[in-house]
Amino acid sequence: MILSKLISLIKSSRFEYFTCVFKFNLIEWRNLLFLIKDYIDWIKFKQKCQLEENEWGIVCPASIGDTYYVAAFAEAFKKQHPKDILVIIVIKRHYYIPTLFPSIDRIVVVDSIPVRALSTFSSFEKGEPIYGHFRDVSFNNILGYKGIHLSDLHRAVLYLPMSTKLSLPCIPRKDKNKLIKDFFSSYNLVEKQTLILFPTANSLKMLNWKIWTIIAEKAKQKGWIVCCNSINKDHCIKDTIILDIELEDLIPICEHAGWIIMQRSGLSDLISTAKVKKTILYNNDYNILWSSEEFAPYSKQFSTMIDAYGLKVLNGTDDIEEYEINDENYDEIIKIIFR
Repeated sequence: MILSKLISLIKSSRFEYFTCVFKFNLIEWRNLLFLIKDYIDWIKFKQKCQLEENEWGIVCPASIGDTYYVAAFAEAFKKQHPKDILVIIVIKRHYYIPTLFPSIDRIVVVDSIPVRALSTFSSFEKGEPIYGHFRDVSFNNILGYKGIHLSDLHRAVLYLPMSTKLSLPCIPRKDKNKLIKDFFSSYNLVEKQTLILFPTANSLKMLNWKIWTIIAEKAKQKGWIVCCNSINKDHCIKDTIILDIELEDLIPICEHAGWIIMQRSGLSDLISTAKVKKTILYNNDYNILWSSEEFAPYSKQFSTMIDAYGLKVLNGTDDIEEYEINDENYDEIIKIIFR
């Protein structure tokens, strides 16, 4: 509606222009101003990316999980477009993630990503930034329905066959030996006897803090040195060792620790292939539907968090333990975890 009015304004004469403008209500004026601002942001962002005509520029929204998916499908994308160059566009703090996938030809780092402008004006074309995420969050409503998984939505965004597999990241480990030794020494940790907890998540509802406290206590009773990693130090478990791990050092450190327990988050996508015991917790109280159930293609009772976001399905591996947990069943689940 607003776009059509904008076009009519451009084509109209001066008299018709003012006639149309004065018919706008307050909401239409606001939307028009937003549209103009988004278009300006879109033009500026295109100039920053400086893509050539033979380059596919996939923009990764500012989340670890989304960036990981796009980068992990790079090899398959290149096979679909063998004569072209693949460019991944990321914010600075996520630069490390696409470096794990050698199929990516070039990485462009930007200070920020105008998500609304991209979702409005970008299209799936070479030479222009492509919004590397599904544009409408209501697509989450089909997750879990008839086996549809989060990775399927990312395949659809990149126009890849639903049978396409994720590539494994090429993780540098040999050059991390000294770093790991110094890291474990500085925190007085013991390799293979250290449990690292990851209790936070940005896009999913976090678990009751009581659950994490019990997990930490049980682990200590079993002889584990218990640590907690979190950007927000206020979200660390009481009486655990608080860690500060850089993203590029995360996987080697976790592999030497011995065990990680984490809430499902974007960070768990990155750690999903680490060679370490992995226990992933899914908040069973989280509503995976983004709108009321009458607008969804199925009832929540027919799908679970693991159906929609499960890492086992994502990676096709069996070395991950996954549990749906909440305030009602945590005693039973914790007993299973420490069986």
